Amino acid sequence: MTSVKCPACGTTVAIPPNKSGLPWWAGCLIAVAVIPIVVAVIGILAGIAIPSFISARSRAQQTACIVNMKMIEGAKDQWALSQGVTNGNPNEAALAPYLPNSKKLICPAGGTYTYHAVGQEPECSKHGTISENTASSIQPHPASMPVRADTQSKN
Repeated sequence: MTSVKCPACGTTVAIPPNKSGLPWWAGCLIAVAVIPIVVAVIGILAGIAIPSFISARSRAQQTACIVNMKMIEGAKDQWALSQGVTNGNPNEAALAPYLPNSKKLICPAGGTYTYHAVGQEPECSKHGTISENTASSIQPHPASMPVRADTQSKN
């Protein structure tokens, strides 16, 4: 075993012999080769994950907007019942008491809502109407779909 004296404090430290037979700088070369591979793997994972997060965020904003439009639709129906009318065009102030916490609903994506008359769907400038969004994006679960009588197994 060799020993090395610390220049700062003068303590002698024993260093075990090199059993691998490799020079001292071989470990540095291995580290230099491994670090770029690790960085590349992290980059690939980030390249996969970041677009998924962005699309999930836009889907969440669209879903929140649809929920807001459904609340506006419900508030319009409540307004019409309380006013005793079957058609009419309530403004924001008239619907405020029928909305949660009497707040103005805001589209999370920055769109603006057009309330329209009673019986017509509200519309968002970014996401359109409720029926435009729900018809294409929500598919029924296969278990909830009806089964035709001629395809059922006969026991």
